[in-house]
Amino acid sequence: MIARSAGDPEVAIQSMKRRLRELNPDMVVGNAHSLLWALETQGWGQGRFIATLFSLFALLALALAATGLYSVVSFGVTQRTQEVGIRMALGAQRASILRLVISSTALMLAAGVVVGLGLSVALSGLVGSWAGGTPRDPLTLLSAALVLMLVSAIACIGPAWRAASVDPMVALRYE
Repeated sequence: MIARSAGDPEVAIQSMKRRLRELNPDMVVGNAHSLLWALETQGWGQGRFIATLFSLFALLALALAATGLYSVVSFGVTQRTQEVGIRMALGAQRASILRLVISSTALMLAAGVVVGLGLSVALSGLVGSWAGGTPRDPLTLLSAALVLMLVSAIACIGPAWRAASVDPMVALRYE
C-alpha cells in the first residue's frame, strides 16, 4: 500500500498501522517504510549517485575541452600574428580576421565532433553496461554535440577578438 502524506512520513505510517489494526485486528502490518527510505536503500540511491558522478565528470570534461580549445586557438593566433598583421596592413577588415580564426576553429571542432560521435557509437556497449541505458539516443548525442559546440564557440571568441584587434605595425614587427 502506498499513501501520500503532507507531514512527517513516520507519523503517517503509525496512523495507518493503527487504522489497519482497527479494521482487522488479525492483520499483521510489517515492512512499513517511507518512499524516501525505499528509494535510498533499495538501489535508487546508488543510481542517483552514479548519475551525479557521471554529471560531474561530464562538466569536468566540458571545462577541460573549453580550456584546451581556448589554449589551442590562442596559440594558433599567436603563431599567425604576422600573417594577421600583413592581412590587416593590406586592408583586411576586422570581420574577415574574425571569420578566418573562427572558421579554422570550426573545422577542428567539426572533426572532433565527428570522431567523438563515432567513438560514442562504437563504445556504446561498454558505456551502456555502466549507465544502464542506451547511449545511442540521437537526442542525447545531438544535445551533447550542440552543448560542446556552444562552449567551443564561446571559448574561441576571446582569441579571435584578440587577433582582430592586433595593431598591424606591432604584428609586422612581431618576433
